[in-house]
Amino acid sequence: MRSVDNFDEISAMIAAEFRPGMVCNAVPDRVVLEREIANKTLFAERWDGGLAVFRRRSTHDILSFWLNNLIAPLPFLPERDTVVEIATRPRDVALRESIAFWKKTGFCEILSRVRLTRPAGKCEPPKILIETAKKTDFDEISALLLNSFSALTGCLPEDESLKTIIDNGEILVSRDDNRAVSGLLHFKTGRASMEIRHLAVRTDCRNRGIADQLVRALLIMCGKSVVWTGKENFSAIHIYEKNGFSADQYSSTVLLFEKGRTPND
Repeated sequence: MRSVDNFDEISAMIAAEFRPGMVCNAVPDRVVLEREIANKTLFAERWDGGLAVFRRRSTHDILSFWLNNLIAPLPFLPERDTVVEIATRPRDVALRESIAFWKKTGFCEILSRVRLTRPAGKCEPPKILIETAKKTDFDEISALLLNSFSALTGCLPEDESLKTIIDNGEILVSRDDNRAVSGLLHFKTGRASMEIRHLAVRTDCRNRGIADQLVRALLIMCGKSVVWTGKENFSAIHIYEKNGFSADQYSSTVLLFEKGRTPND
């Protein structure tokens, strides 16, 4: 595995893998790749069967892949604990086969997610005050995210990314009587829809309908919306369904490779 030093290098490596029959999971966009390169956290490994790209985090790596051979074994093992997420629809046979490929390599399934979507439409406004987060909320937002989501599966932004997200106005917050952050909703605006990335409420403020109010505050701002959540996160699914979301055909499988593990362990 070697460090990637510039965007043209990784772009050429990815382009070389595009051929009939190639399968890949979620591909980081140019902005993400250039940020990883600048932070010296992007690594790659090529072999006859494809390309693996690793984004380094403090506790683990995040894997993106381009596979052209699902039969030949992987000639290397990840150097650190590594997470890969593979989203599929029922008709995506090759992508489902890629899940089996990574399991044979030593990855194990740790989480399944389902995607929910909501068409553009009217929504009742929130009944409590919901605000756009401020720079001064960073510490409270960071702590709430860390307390609410797994470092491995929560898709948590790094500190610098979180600061940019706040600066871009992409986090809504509720506040308690002392003006401290009691809940948050992190969203990302796409070309076709608004995606909910994180929804969290402080432990001592739960069961008050705050999550529902945060979702409503977002929906009155946007058209079509989408969210991924755990298949067994029934409380979150209930909130989304209550606000007009429904499951589509997409689901995802999150796999973990633990350092020191072999395919036969």
